[in-house]
Amino acid sequence: MFIQQAVHFFIKCLKSFKRRITKQVEVVSDLYIDKETINRYEVLLAGLELKYDKICFVLGPSRTHSFELDNVRFYHKGEFFLRKGGETYKIKCDLSEVDYWYCLESDCSILEKNLPEVTRVVSANQSWGIMYFDGVISGVRQFKPQWSPSLEEATGYTRGLIVVKSSKGVNLNEIGQEREKNWVDTLSKQLNSVPALIPIPAYECNGSSFVRNIKRPSCQLKKTVEIIIPSKDAYGLVSVCLRSVFEMTSYPDFKVCIVDNNSSDGAVLDLYGEFLEKFPGRFRLVYYKDYFNFGKMVNLGVASSDADYTLLLNNDTKVISHNWVQDLIEYGELPGVGAVGACLLYGNGRIQHIGVDVDPHYVAGHSFHMKTIDEVDPLMRYPHEVSAVTGACLLCLREKYLEVGGFDEFNFPNGYGDVDFCLKLLDLGLRNIVVPGAKLFHYESVTRGVNIEYAERIAMRTKWRADLLDRYRSQLLDIGRNVDSHSLPPWGK
Repeated sequence: MFIQQAVHFFIKCLKSFKRRITKQVEVVSDLYIDKETINRYEVLLAGLELKYDKICFVLGPSRTHSFELDNVRFYHKGEFFLRKGGETYKIKCDLSEVDYWYCLESDCSILEKNLPEVTRVVSANQSWGIMYFDGVISGVRQFKPQWSPSLEEATGYTRGLIVVKSSKGVNLNEIGQEREKNWVDTLSKQLNSVPALIPIPAYECNGSSFVRNIKRPSCQLKKTVEIIIPSKDAYGLVSVCLRSVFEMTSYPDFKVCIVDNNSSDGAVLDLYGEFLEKFPGRFRLVYYKDYFNFGKMVNLGVASSDADYTLLLNNDTKVISHNWVQDLIEYGELPGVGAVGACLLYGNGRIQHIGVDVDPHYVAGHSFHMKTIDEVDPLMRYPHEVSAVTGACLLCLREKYLEVGGFDEFNFPNGYGDVDFCLKLLDLGLRNIVVPGAKLFHYESVTRGVNIEYAERIAMRTKWRADLLDRYRSQLLDIGRNVDSHSLPPWGK
């Protein structure tokens, strides 16, 4: 009798002790008062001293493999758990004790060796509401760009590990579900926080890409477009350009304006006459009689246009994709978009332009210049935000073009005018996008050659020095900047 009372008293004391000390811990199983159970209580009590006490991992519900990190909390299918000593225990979690939710994709694993640095950087940046990380995909380090809504829409590239700061705007039930398309974009708007890239490889997974459910923006083909082409003589170039535009372009409502700079070649003048006769109302000429000034020429063409969209196009280009105008307009129609550019290729198929990145030392350069398409980061083969696009093929709503004053004719008459124009759009709160699916050949400045004056480079540095740190590309990634035609050595060299 005495032994039985002692056992009951021991059980009562143990349960009371557990309630007072563990508070939020429950063992997942029927418990019996035996040596094994007492050992489990001891494990659970020790487990409260979490390795990372202010965080909780959130696992996607379709996860099929176990969570291997020890001595941490995690959330899965609506319940909280604790890993300790290779075993998993169900617990209760006081949400007020969690500062950050570490949302891990179902098919990913944490790179534990880098986790201390990840948590240190996260804790050091209290103002960031949402953070995402580089990863290792099938053994290859991935270098993600800075926040790019268009790229997120197309690929979900932020997936892998996303850290969300705990706040009233965070719905745990929502972030505990499978990350639907635009989940991060939607969450960033709810929290009024722009997702921040932390360029640390924080996770690994197998698979070629995170690309999922790619959906193109809708386009009703109702907007008018006028293609503005500055030109002077060069029959072999301008004839190829004009014929390719009219023969290849499937977009229904477009016109072409040649801004001619004192052409004297009879063959070119005959070509203009041919197109005026063949395409009345869709082809026109504007004459510019002064010295060559690219900014003045395109501004003159835009000022005399009545189309919804302006599409600047060099005369040394050749259209090679039927939907190029539609591809550009689909992204031009998105809210908050300024300029939209295309993928321009040299005749040998190597890349001339797939976006322009800016740099405080080199001013500006073409991303992935002279690379093949296969050598381009797979993520960058999809529409994405860039600091600037080249004026050799640049689409912009005419009203936005005029709002920022068009091209700067005085400071950038022949070079960097396109970069300056795009940075003015960014200053207006707009974003610039390159659409790699819209492809053209570009023989790059064949008419006049590359002729960027030193004064134009100095003007760019003087005007934009504080804004020349590229806001999209990973600062750790050498993307093959073209430093020959768009650069200046660092100050002091």
